Parts: sequence; structure tokens; C-alpha cells
Amino acid sequence: MLSSSVVFIPALLAFYVAWVYSVHKAFLNVYIPVLFLLPEYYHWNAPAGLPEMNVNQTTIGAIVVVWALRGFKGWRFSLTDIVVFGFLWAQVYSQFMVTGFKDAQNFAFHNITSAVFPYMLTKALIEPYGLRADLAKRIVISLALVTIGLFPQFLLGIQHTPWQLAFGRFFGNQGWLWDTQYRWGFARASGPYGHAIIAGIIMICGYRLQRWLEWSHAWSDHLPPKYAWINIPPARLFTFVLFAGAFMTLVRGPISAGIVAGLFMSLAFTRNRWFIFFTVMIIGISVSIPIIYWFISYASVGRFQAATEAQGTVAYRWELVGNYIELGMLKFWWGWGEFNTPQVPGQRSIDNHFLLLFLRHGMVGFLGLLLVFIVMMLRLFLHSMLKPVVYPLGSGFGFTLLAIYIVIFWSIATVWMGQQTLPLLFLITGWADGYLRSGQENEHLQTRQTQTVTLQRFRFKRVLT
Repeated sequence: MLSSSVVFIPALLAFYVAWVYSVHKAFLNVYIPVLFLLPEYYHWNAPAGLPEMNVNQTTIGAIVVVWALRGFKGWRFSLTDIVVFGFLWAQVYSQFMVTGFKDAQNFAFHNITSAVFPYMLTKALIEPYGLRADLAKRIVISLALVTIGLFPQFLLGIQHTPWQLAFGRFFGNQGWLWDTQYRWGFARASGPYGHAIIAGIIMICGYRLQRWLEWSHAWSDHLPPKYAWINIPPARLFTFVLFAGAFMTLVRGPISAGIVAGLFMSLAFTRNRWFIFFTVMIIGISVSIPIIYWFISYASVGRFQAATEAQGTVAYRWELVGNYIELGMLKFWWGWGEFNTPQVPGQRSIDNHFLLLFLRHGMVGFLGLLLVFIVMMLRLFLHSMLKPVVYPLGSGFGFTLLAIYIVIFWSIATVWMGQQTLPLLFLITGWADGYLRSGQENEHLQTRQTQTVTLQRFRFKRVLT
């Protein structure tokens, strides 16, 4: 369908901005809004022999072309690259082993454009150039705009989102299967992300970035004069908006993940980090045994004997793990492939991305993703815990990145990691690696603090004449 070629319009804009201005501007001002504001489930109907492409892939591809022509500026190899590229290569090789070259080629294109490119560009363009706050602000502003679009779906309970109604006409039958789901009598807002759980993950990650911006005093103290009637500081306004956006998704898993992440964030506000951490760990281990016994009895009741909807959901996922692990053991190392996994009758939805990865790409794929999380979370944890308390309190960026990893890890243990969550994970991974290698905290505040010190060095008296 010719109209599906609209996915190349942002790519042309990105190429123009990257070529005329800079790759950094194209990444921040074109790719980031496209990634978070536009649906990924719409794609170009490619001719035979070419891969299908969505708007995020075409946009970042255009930026990478200009970046490559200018010598991959900012890029530095690190051991993290081996972990990331090794995991993504294992998935492609698994697909090749199962279904051959053609499917592996298409899958490689997907991994390169949705994971490798976001990882590489974020790592090379953000921390080396002091653009940490700029990237966080672009994400927050984009998600604030998404939140505005969530209200009609949440309040009116419409079957399709404003994004489907606006863009569906260009893509024929694509995207209409993403219907609105309901919980507690309310519509679960999904926005441009296909499913409410994916929207919840993204919104809560954005909320964590916004809290860091607020604690770091990265926003102006006042709104522009024409908005003076809104009597609330910009930082607080964005916090409320993103909190509302996360709430409207009505997702239990990501919200509980956000609570756990918030508990870890509390370590950024105290000098007694290790004492608090070990105290909580001891208490957690002490109470975990009875909790585990309770959870087993709660989950193993069977979904058809469950007393509530929540218990039925937990029971379904409990049965899911047992049933599908048996299938996974039949293809232990390399899995069944992306599209060849057999299904257990009555359990089409595999609500655990780690289990899904084990089924599709075997133990190699499962351990690859697990290693990405373990390596990055452990590095961020040790880095943040061993540093002195950073002022303003809460502005230690390592804790924020760690909290985002917790949100994603916890969430995808109960749902599929798809749509924009894949580039988000590798964007955060590239960002985290660049941050850990930079050795900088609060680089966006240094200029402001230096200017303040310079201005206050001499105590002039103001005289009215």
C-alpha cells in the first residue's frame, strides 16, 4: 500500500536536521519524539525481498547514515558492547538455526534498528557531550503529550485510541487488533504503544526520569509569562502529568515495579546507604519464606478455581511457566525460533518475556538478556552506593537508571517486552554505559553553579538613581 510510505516522512526530516544542523539535534528533536509519540505497530508494506519498516526504524536509520558519514563521532568501544551485541547476535543465530537465512535476515534488521542503533547513538551522543538533562527532558515532554492523548481513551472508554483513528487510514488493516481493555470499570489507556502494560512500563520509566529532573532543579522555576495563570512550577506540573499517565494504564505489574524502584531510590537521599540496604535485605529474607509459601498456595489454586480476577491472572501465569518450560526443554540451547513456538491449548498469551525468550531462542537467548540486566544493574548499584551523597539530594543519576532497570525487569517478568519497550531498554543501556564511563554527576548543573559563584564573588550594592 503506497500510503504506508508515510513512515519515511520523519526519516527525511531526521536526515535533513542531522545533515544541516547536527546528529545530536536529529536524535533529540526528531527520533526521541517519534519513538515515544508514534505507534510502532504500523509499518511500510515493503516489496518482496525488503524488510518491513516502522517509523522508528526509518528515522533512526536516517540518523545513523549521517553519523556514519561523519565518522561515528563520540563512539568508544567498551566491554558492555560485547554483552549487548552478543545477546542480539544469539537471537539472530538462533533464528538462523531454526528457519534459515531469510527469517534470520529480517530478524537481524529488526534487532539492528530497534536495539543496536538506539544503544550506539545514545552511548555516543549523550554523555560525551553533556546532554543528559536534554535527553531526559525530551522524553518527559514527549510522554506528557502522550498523556494528553490518554485521557479520551481512559475517560470515554473508546475502542480505539486517537492514534489509531488518526493513522489507521494510511495502513489498511494494520493496528486495528489493538483494542481497548478494561479493568475495574475503566478503560486501560494504551496510547501509541499497543497495550496498556507497555504504556505503563514506558510511563513509569519516564516518571523516574522526571523525578530526577525535579530533584536536580533542571527545569526553570516558572512557566513562561503567557502561562503565568498556571500557578505551579514546571517540574511539579510534569511530575503530576506523568503520574496521571502511568495511573491511567491501570497496570498492576509495572506499578508494583515502580513502587519497588522507588524504595531503591530512597538510598539516594541518605548517607547510611549500606546500613539501610543490609537491614532491608535481612528483613526481606526473613519474611520471604512465609511469603513464598503463601504465594505458592495462592497461585497454584488453578485459574478456574480462583476467587478473584487477580488470583486468576496469577494462577494462569503459574500454570504457564510449568507448561511451557517442558516445551522449552525440547529445544534447550537455541529454542524454537521467533515464529515456530508451539502453543499450549488455552494458553496463547505467554505473559513472561524471559520464558518467551527461552522458548524462542533457548537458554543462550535467555541468559543473554539476563546478563544485560545483571551486568548493568550491578555496575549502577556499586557505582551509586560507593559514591558520596550527591547534592541536590536525589540527583544521583545512577540510582535513577537503576530504578528504571528495576521497572523494566520486574515488568517483563509478567508481560512481553515488545513495541517501544525494546528500543527503550537499549537506549537506557547505552545511556547507562556512557554515564558510568563519563565519571560526571550533575553535569547540567555545573555551568549554572559556576555562574552563581562568579556572580556572588563580589558583593556589589545596587543603587537606584
